[in-house]
Amino acid sequence: MNSDSLQVSRLEVAYGRRQVIHGLDLPPLTAGSVTALLGPNGSGKSTLLRTLGGLTRASAGSVRLGRVELAQANAAARAQHVVYMPQALPRPVHISVFESVLVAAQAQQRARPDAQELERVQALLQHLGIGQLAQHHLDELSGGQRQLAALAQALVRRPRVLLLDEPLSALDLNYQYLVMELLRRETRRHGLVTLVVLHDLNTAFRHVDRALLLHRGRLLRAGSPAEVITPASLAQAYGVTGRIEPCSQGHGQVQIDGLLSVE
Repeated sequence: MNSDSLQVSRLEVAYGRRQVIHGLDLPPLTAGSVTALLGPNGSGKSTLLRTLGGLTRASAGSVRLGRVELAQANAAARAQHVVYMPQALPRPVHISVFESVLVAAQAQQRARPDAQELERVQALLQHLGIGQLAQHHLDELSGGQRQLAALAQALVRRPRVLLLDEPLSALDLNYQYLVMELLRRETRRHGLVTLVVLHDLNTAFRHVDRALLLHRGRLLRAGSPAEVITPASLAQAYGVTGRIEPCSQGHGQVQIDGLLSVE
């Protein structure tokens, strides 16, 4: 196994007596690749992401990043490697974008930020295309701008694993495309293991390297988007009849023709 890959083995998660994740084994999630986590509502996507991020405790199983066993790590140890971005971002406060990213950079350090650290924060904002927002306050930003600021807060911590729960849910088309392009670029640039929950299957076809399809807390399929998103998997996971048609640029597009069942 690659020393930078994330390996999930026999993972089980329950809320009280209700089992949500059932003995889940995933193929290694490799550094430098963006993986989409797909599945209908209630399939366990957010629970899995929260478990990998250390916010929900697994009842059994292993989560390893190279030689590091994350399932047994405390919050501080896990935070050195893993950053989790929730679906609903925290309510914005009246501090500048620059200050918010600097606070994130200093989260695991006791020393006061020096000139080099200040330059690193500003360079990151410029690299993400939001340098002009550095002195704007978080509570003055649009949803798309806040998502980019949150991405900067995540990347400045230099994680090895980046977990994002539906980062596109409140964004317009422009910011959806921009966020996914930045994710792919930064994942490759820094050699991250990036796992992102998506509901739009066409976005997965366009922007990710690999895909995992969950159904009722179990892995239904894993592979490239074309291998995972098929008429058969649409029927089994989503209860719909559908087709995968190539667009003029060769990307797959999901066309839904009807319902098989409504759960």
